[in-house]
Amino acid sequence: MKNEGFNPLPHPSPDPSPSERIVALLENPAELGRYVLSLSEEELKAIARNWTPDQIKHVRSAANTVWHPGVNGDGEYNGERVKIWQAGNNTREIKVRSQADGMFKVKHGNLYP
Repeated sequence: MKNEGFNPLPHPSPDPSPSERIVALLENPAELGRYVLSLSEEELKAIARNWTPDQIKHVRSAANTVWHPGVNGDGEYNGERVKIWQAGNNTREIKVRSQADGMFKVKHGNLYP
């Protein structure tokens, strides 16, 4: 992705801002994913509000590489926030609960951070 379209500040500060840190980590998906998952949802939305769909896809892909669903965690399924109720190590199905549809099972590959 090579910092394509991301605009860091001209003079890096000693403590980089979250957006500067994301730009610095673009070539390291594992570190980028861990960092993005450590940010609050509101903070990440504020940082990403001017990104292109390709930039969002790149950062989201990095987050997906390191994210492991856990019980009582949150996820996203079909664009809706869901609560994870049951996630096992030996199964691809995860039991989730949404406000609209109640409790149901989804495949791990269809659940996002």
